[in-house]
Amino acid sequence: MAKGQLQLAMEKTDGRMDRDKRGIRWLFSNVTEDTEMETFALAIPGSFDEEWGQKVWEEVFKADDDGVIPDNATPEHPTIYDDLCQRIGRLLATCANRGGLFANEDARLRRIGACINVAALLMFKARAKLNMFGEIGGLLGELGLADTFSASAASPAGGTHSLLTARWTCVSLVAIRQMLKVDLLSELAQYAVSGLARLQSPFGSSDEAALASAEAIDRRLEGAWNYVEELDRALEPLDPSKPIPLPQVKEILSTHESDVSGLEGIGDETDVNENVDWRISLLQDAMDKATHTLTRQLPGVSFNESRRTEPALVSEAFIFHSIGTSPVLPQLVFPLQQLRSLHTLGRKFRNIMDGSHTGGHERALRSLKSINQIPVQLRRLKDPMKRQLWRLRDLRDGCGLGYTVELFFLALRQLKETDEYYKQTFDNIISPWKDSKDSFGTHQILLNLICDLVIQDRGIFSNYTYPEYITTRLLRLTVDILDGYQSDVGHVEAALRELQGVPRQQCFDRDFQSNAINQLRGIDAVSQDEGHVPAT
Repeated sequence: MAKGQLQLAMEKTDGRMDRDKRGIRWLFSNVTEDTEMETFALAIPGSFDEEWGQKVWEEVFKADDDGVIPDNATPEHPTIYDDLCQRIGRLLATCANRGGLFANEDARLRRIGACINVAALLMFKARAKLNMFGEIGGLLGELGLADTFSASAASPAGGTHSLLTARWTCVSLVAIRQMLKVDLLSELAQYAVSGLARLQSPFGSSDEAALASAEAIDRRLEGAWNYVEELDRALEPLDPSKPIPLPQVKEILSTHESDVSGLEGIGDETDVNENVDWRISLLQDAMDKATHTLTRQLPGVSFNESRRTEPALVSEAFIFHSIGTSPVLPQLVFPLQQLRSLHTLGRKFRNIMDGSHTGGHERALRSLKSINQIPVQLRRLKDPMKRQLWRLRDLRDGCGLGYTVELFFLALRQLKETDEYYKQTFDNIISPWKDSKDSFGTHQILLNLICDLVIQDRGIFSNYTYPEYITTRLLRLTVDILDGYQSDVGHVEAALRELQGVPRQQCFDRDFQSNAINQLRGIDAVSQDEGHVPAT
């Protein structure tokens, strides 16, 4: 009889639903201490594992039994849904104290893991809004969790270190998307764009002038690398770790006069040129402040630094990190700092040839040899400065949508765990895409990302297989944004031509290539203008 009563009590009936709902509400209402709240938080993910558990929580979250899950916290009418999110946020805030609240660091990490896991679960499975947890974005930045989870020997609550890093990254990306929507960043992005425009004219402020400057910088960088690599090959037999006779160096350089002249010819840097890097550094500093340095802590994301003094080695102006064997280009770079380092190397070689650099030839050779620390892929990226201009214009006009999408793809490439929240994270990041519909910079970021995924060695997103549900959603987003665009669609047609013209041996993903071509062809403005061939 007892067994039969137990089975009856456990049947998935309305009666059991009501009992489970009332039990959770009673338990939560009686949790008062942080340690009790932590224990409660630890139990939540397991109760979501099955369909029945999710339905119970949906009933728990309904405000005043009116059948509606609340969208937002309201101080006048708080609900258990609001209260749970707020208390998780407050519990996470206690983890900022590394002092006497915790018996040891492992205990603090377990609480952090519990909070991150529940926050991710509520955001991606129960439609909680980020602001319901309080200032969780700032907390994530201040706690620096990505490195903590990957390096600590503790076993954080809710999963492995890599899984918790993935959940932390997902919540952080959603937070960053919101943090980038501030007027100051838009204004400083415009300030950086106008700095590029001034390279064409002292009074330049137009996007066309900025584009011309970006293209000129890309050409100069490409040419400079050709000269440097040719000189490196010529001087390769010399060992800079041993004394090298100056006459031998001069003799080799004399046979490469054109390469030395080419490096010199990329130009001396003027005050206006320095102003470009300074303006970019202002934007980067403001982004660090707005995001509480959260962007710098994302796995797979790299940042360059503006140097006030001339680098001793060429490689110091090109500081790149790697994900495994794949190099990562910083999100914002300082182009004139890079050009100056290459130009300075050319001047040093000229002084050696002229006999006015008698004591420094070995330092010049060490600087040249340092280029081998710079991955070849990053010397041959397609239009790196133009792509930076698109990021600036996206931050100015597109609320940082394209910039955050790039962060997502960089982070996803690094994360080891396959997590169910990646799709929800991506959808959360792009959900307000209509605000970016008219942003040309956003368009270009998305189109370049698609081309990178198709073409080997084209850019920083090339040579990696992303989940199909993410790449499919990327295509859908791109089509949604571009459909109905009222201005010239030459940039879309240029991307189509590039995708259609990829040689078979250079195509990384033929299925995605075919899908991308079909999707972009379906855009109204493109399909209505098939005979138009715009300038690239």
